[in-house]
Amino acid sequence: MTEQGRHFAEEVLDIKASTVTQCPTCNGSGLKELDPKLIKKLQILLVDAPNVRVELDQAPCTAETALHRAELMHKAGALEGRNILLLGDDDSLSLAIPLYLAHMGRNRAVDNITVLELDPGRIGFLEQKCEEVGAAITIVQHDLRDPLPTNLKGQFDTFQTDPLILLRAPSFF
Repeated sequence: MTEQGRHFAEEVLDIKASTVTQCPTCNGSGLKELDPKLIKKLQILLVDAPNVRVELDQAPCTAETALHRAELMHKAGALEGRNILLLGDDDSLSLAIPLYLAHMGRNRAVDNITVLELDPGRIGFLEQKCEEVGAAITIVQHDLRDPLPTNLKGQFDTFQTDPLILLRAPSFF
């Protein structure tokens, strides 16, 4: 809890804050430390990632963060046996998900991963790297400011989007 939050709890809500304890391993995130070999595998794949296009609000996360996102999706039951839609993929989740599941001994656990991506450079990169790791994905070039293509409506169990950082970002959805 931040100092401001602690002050609010104590002074406004009259709730006395006690010592907060957190797991020393995960600092309260609930996430385990990832195998360094798994992180390295994704880092190597991401070395030739295309240049970031800030005009498309791209801000790729680290390999470790992408793998933790895959881990959280797995823990939430959002991967195995699911048809997954990734709305943009500058974070390379389409690589992180199959790598994470393979590392967990769950090869081919996902029914389908479809990526909607606007950037042709990112599309080519993801197609090449997913082929290298044996991940079967479908990539559709699509501007997320436009409506979802009709043939994709109602086809997915799970969707994920890269966090948007622009102030106008929430209006996209």
